[in-house]
Amino acid sequence: MSRKFFAVCALALALVLALTGCNLVKVDEAMDAATVVASFNGGTVTKGEVEPMYNYYVNYYNTLSTHYNYSISTDGLLENVTEQAVQNKVLLNKAAELGLDQLTAEEEEELREEAASNFEDTVQQFWADYAEEGLSDEEIRADVEAYLADNDVTVDTTFDDLRDQKLLEKVRDSVYESVSVTPEEVQNRYDSKVASDEAAYADNGAFESAVSTAGTTIAWYPEGYRTVKQILVMFPEDIQSRITSLDSEISSLQSEIDSLTADIAEGAEEPAEAAEETEEEPTLSNEELLAQNEQELSAKQAERETAVEEGKAAIQATVDTILERVEAGEDFQALIDEYNEDTGMQNEPTATTGYYVCADSTMWLTEFRDAAMALENVGDVSEPIVTRYGEHIIRYESDVTPGAVAFEELSDTLESEVLTAKQQEAYSAAVEGWVSDANVKYDYSCFN
Repeated sequence: MSRKFFAVCALALALVLALTGCNLVKVDEAMDAATVVASFNGGTVTKGEVEPMYNYYVNYYNTLSTHYNYSISTDGLLENVTEQAVQNKVLLNKAAELGLDQLTAEEEEELREEAASNFEDTVQQFWADYAEEGLSDEEIRADVEAYLADNDVTVDTTFDDLRDQKLLEKVRDSVYESVSVTPEEVQNRYDSKVASDEAAYADNGAFESAVSTAGTTIAWYPEGYRTVKQILVMFPEDIQSRITSLDSEISSLQSEIDSLTADIAEGAEEPAEAAEETEEEPTLSNEELLAQNEQELSAKQAERETAVEEGKAAIQATVDTILERVEAGEDFQALIDEYNEDTGMQNEPTATTGYYVCADSTMWLTEFRDAAMALENVGDVSEPIVTRYGEHIIRYESDVTPGAVAFEELSDTLESEVLTAKQQEAYSAAVEGWVSDANVKYDYSCFN
């Protein structure tokens, strides 16, 4: 063939490319998204299915790294996202195999309502970004929904995601239903829990942290504990801030005084004298520094006392009202609900049990701990105790029986814990087996 023929062909191809360039880009993007990243018995996972989630996590980790100024590795992230996508598809195939891939009419209705609600939440998240002056609500909504649709987020795709999640739950529940617990397993769990708690809770701090954490099962209690509840009436925030700042300064001064006192007692050498005929201030001796710091400490302590008195004056009327109502025999829990400003007393399990305190507790302010332990009888209520936060009115709730908790009190909880652990173990093993049987093949070359 002549060179003229090839030249004509080349020109024709150039014209085609020029006229259809945009379409080819779209075709290339579609072909790229359709590239298979993983294949397995019964399906595939494509780059288009993996890449959006992978990019989301990369951007999320980069944002965290920038915000908190430390690096988060994304090594293995692509593989993790792909493997999760494969696992989900294998499980959806398993749902179909087990006849669990159909929703009841009630389930579908609930999921469609949830999808509509979730989609509306998503629209509202982006609303401000598109709310330009002069646009009506209908125009803003249209712009937001168009943007979301371009990113494959619609009511229908939201429903599809919820439906798939529901089917995965059905598969999981089918495994859970096959798991049971024997009395021997519960007893073994009890014996193990008692032994581990006894070893761990020799440390008061570990016990006090565990017992105040929701969902923690305690099988063994240490000696010397009681429970108390309190009504905390807090100082105004500005006074609290002043007291906290003064406490920090007082602590620093006291440390310096202790160090100087030790140096003087040991006969430590004085700081080198400044050279004569210089304009530098003369160096103070340790004794002079000590006297100076002690004077400053006294001034800071007096300043703190003044701040505390101001705080007490600001809340005195409320404290007096509470004390009058306690004296009149009103229900202490009702007064807690009405007046208490301690957020720790508002959360479970503390809202029900109160705080666990002993003479050696390190978790609480010293003033609070000592006042709690000074109460003689269950039901006794303290006078107001002043701390940097405000005034505390403390009630002695109960004595804590030391040692192992009776098996009967824990058997139901422990049975549930054992069952949950066995169900999760069984499900993990089942999923691992199903994925292994699927004979998955991975190819990440399209990401290079």
